[in-house]
Amino acid sequence: MERGYCPFCGGELTIPAGLAEFSCLYCGQRMKLEQLLDELPGGDRAGDYAEFQRGALHAAVDFPKSMENLSKPLFFDYFDAYCAECRAPFEALERCAVAAADKEALAQEAAAWLMDQVDAWFRAQKGWDHRPKRNELRDRTKFTIAIFLVPTAQKCAPVIGKRFSEKLRGQWMARYPESPFELTTYDELAAGFKKHPWCFVTTAVCEFRDQPDDSEMLTAFRNFRDGYLRKQPEGAAEIREYYDRAPGLVARINVCEDRAAIYPKLYEQYLTPCMDALKSGDNARCHAIYREMMGALLKAYGGQ
Repeated sequence: MERGYCPFCGGELTIPAGLAEFSCLYCGQRMKLEQLLDELPGGDRAGDYAEFQRGALHAAVDFPKSMENLSKPLFFDYFDAYCAECRAPFEALERCAVAAADKEALAQEAAAWLMDQVDAWFRAQKGWDHRPKRNELRDRTKFTIAIFLVPTAQKCAPVIGKRFSEKLRGQWMARYPESPFELTTYDELAAGFKKHPWCFVTTAVCEFRDQPDDSEMLTAFRNFRDGYLRKQPEGAAEIREYYDRAPGLVARINVCEDRAAIYPKLYEQYLTPCMDALKSGDNARCHAIYREMMGALLKAYGGQ
């Protein structure tokens, strides 16, 4: 039997000899036998927490162009660069968590500290007292936190990252209830960029309405894409553009906006008229309505 401590949560484990790979009984993390710790690190909690404090605010507020990088050609490289630059504070917080007796309290402390810093940063910005500038600063920071900071924290800190993210969202919601966001992970975001093109927005709306992937509307729109649209002079280029931009629009709506209000409006204002046009054989009208919808979404959520 092999004995040691989980490097992720600090739990004491006893592993049968010859079992090369296993999951921690406490935190569920998969690991190899050679990753077991012979003893828990004493660590420098004060030093690690100070390192978290040195970098966490930077990860939240110093990426004002992150919204413009939420498209298929840009997202993966931008996220990798963001993660490389901002992983250190969350890895430091993780080191604190491994040795912490009360991980919930640590997550709450760290989240409250970061939101205090974000609040102070907001108030120091020129124009914060004016509603348009305040809304812009708040929304761009929320976007960075929801789409980049939270997934990075969960990716780099498996023990504390999810707890910290939940506490951070709670702190944000308590201070800015009019501007909510939902939690997501890097894997969920990455998967969103790999779905089938053209019907991203329609699929998201239909999923919200509990309609299956082979519903009448989705089937009709895919037939429209593969038939009428692809045969148009600029059809292939238009499909590629939607393929690049639509996943980011959906991600922003799902994570950073009130999709319960937005998706019904899209369904009634754009998708139902598109469907009516297809049923009447008016492909050109369907195309015009869908382009109008995408233009409105890009203006509202494209970060331009």
